[in-house]
Amino acid sequence: SVGDMAYREMLGEGKNQAVLICGESGAGKTECCKFVLAFLIAKKESTVERLDEKLMATNDPLEAFGNAKTVNNDNSSRFAKCMQICLDAEGRVIGSEIQTSLLEKGRSCAFFQQERNFHIFYMLCHYRHEKCGPDPGEEQDTDTSDAQDLLGDKAHKYLKASKDYFFIKPGAVEVDTEGQLYSERFRASDIDWFKRVIKSFRDSLGYTKVDTDNMMALLTGILHMGEIEFTDDDAAQVEAKSMPELEIVADCFGLDAEKFREEIVLERIMMGGSLIDKTLNKIKAMSARDAICKSVFQTIFTDIVERCNESVAGEREKAVGKVGVLDIFGFERMQFNSLEQICINYTNEKLHQTFINEVFETEKKVYRDEGLDPGAINFTDNAKVLEMVTGCNPHDTSGKSGAT
Repeated sequence: SVGDMAYREMLGEGKNQAVLICGESGAGKTECCKFVLAFLIAKKESTVERLDEKLMATNDPLEAFGNAKTVNNDNSSRFAKCMQICLDAEGRVIGSEIQTSLLEKGRSCAFFQQERNFHIFYMLCHYRHEKCGPDPGEEQDTDTSDAQDLLGDKAHKYLKASKDYFFIKPGAVEVDTEGQLYSERFRASDIDWFKRVIKSFRDSLGYTKVDTDNMMALLTGILHMGEIEFTDDDAAQVEAKSMPELEIVADCFGLDAEKFREEIVLERIMMGGSLIDKTLNKIKAMSARDAICKSVFQTIFTDIVERCNESVAGEREKAVGKVGVLDIFGFERMQFNSLEQICINYTNEKLHQTFINEVFETEKKVYRDEGLDPGAINFTDNAKVLEMVTGCNPHDTSGKSGAT
């Protein structure tokens, strides 16, 4: 396998290796990444206690907070993950480091047709309100009698059904190709998955109950932020009917409700060396509201990644080599592409171009050097696609193309 080749090359030549896993959304990249990771862990028993368990325990939280159902894939990674597996001279895994990038945080406050928001939001709602048994043929724990313990007091108190939240409603009320509601299709797996996430948090990643309770309260606050509406004025205010929602958000975020009501519709502009308060119009107030949601969600995700890295650090400073496993986000064809999705698609095109250069262009050079006709090597080059985005043809080394 590719994983075995990388492992042997690292030990034999003493050079760091990289395994790049890419493809369209739904191609199986994340599962393939898990297989490579499990293979490397199983090669030789680690000298670091419970390291294998801790490495595998990072999967459930990262996928719950970083993955979502898209049109093409029920569990699409909405971020890129590179896991550096650190090995000692004997080929044993002694530590790891996780690097992430391009989290599609805009999804946390967006309205998508035939898709879902990040899985974690549905897990919360389903754990609080849904009652069901396991899916046929699945070994799932769907007992939610411990909801208050796992969710925490604030989340347990304020959470509504997923169909009642603007940010995540489509992922609850829409139906799949067989006519089944998404909420019914995923609820059992969401409940079982949420149990595993909390178990990973508390048993492997160093979170206390207070930590997880606060996190669930923040996520609940994000959902209620989507219910806050503003008056249709040039100087917008929070609508009176939205005050109960704002008070819930303030409680979940640990803020003073009245101060929060004033601040959410203000921007501060530097004029003449002084800060001037300016009231936002409705559109800008909604953008400010959404920006808060994105920032809070990004902060939560970043903290999870940091906790994962603390958990799996092991003895990585003693490593003699590394095998990097890059699980890149999938290429998606959406009706409306967000900035993050455009960046995701562009990154995939760049990676494909790297593959073309390493495999086909290098092989054609070998043909030419040996006096053979390279015309027999046919492949589809995506250079024009990259040139359309950057204004620079990747094969042009003259420096005359447009700016990168």
